[in-house]
Amino acid sequence: MSEWIPVSERLPEDETEYLVTVEEHGKFYLEKELFVNHSWDEEFVWIDDWGREVVAWQPLPEPYKPEESK
Repeated sequence: MSEWIPVSERLPEDETEYLVTVEEHGKFYLEKELFVNHSWDEEFVWIDDWGREVVAWQPLPEPYKPEESK
C-alpha cells in the first residue's frame, strides 16, 4: 500500500478519487474523496465536500483479483 502524502507537501496531480485523512475538531477520519482542481481554498488547503480539511492523501489500492484456477 502507498504511504500517506501530507497535503502540505504536495497535492495530487490527477483528478480522481483518493483515500484521504480529514481533520475535524481536532479528530482525524479516513474517507474516500474526489480530488478536482478546485477542491482547495485560496490558501491551498484541500477542503472536502463537508468543509473538513484534508491533511494527507494516498492513491486508492487496486481492487482484489482472485488468482485464476489452473
